[in-house]
Amino acid sequence: MRMRQAVCVSVVLVVLMTFLGCGGEPVVSGTVNVDGKPLEKGSISFFPADGKTKTTGGDIEEGQYTVTVPVGVMKVEIHKPKIKGYKKLYNTPGAKEYPVFDEALPGRYNEHSELKLDVKPGRNQKDFELQGK
Repeated sequence: MRMRQAVCVSVVLVVLMTFLGCGGEPVVSGTVNVDGKPLEKGSISFFPADGKTKTTGGDIEEGQYTVTVPVGVMKVEIHKPKIKGYKKLYNTPGAKEYPVFDEALPGRYNEHSELKLDVKPGRNQKDFELQGK
């Protein structure tokens, strides 16, 4: 009987921790649109403004992202790669060509980002509406 009670209490605790987010870092999710359209493929990164917590990030697919992020004010960078050409890895006949990428978004969204987010405990929702030019 005690074993059954212990199992029931354990199950209840796991369910509560899942819904309340106990013990885990906050989750930030949302959408990224560029010129009113979902960003097909890209990446999002979160850097601590005070430099005291960890940096984290994830992929953006079909305009959606979900990332585990520490609590605090974060600088946000969003990247959208574009192919600017192709280059051979070796300068030999028949060598395979690989794409060379460049950044498609203005610097104010990535290397000189003006984007910030104050991450709170629990679930955070943040949508980004960006302009391509």
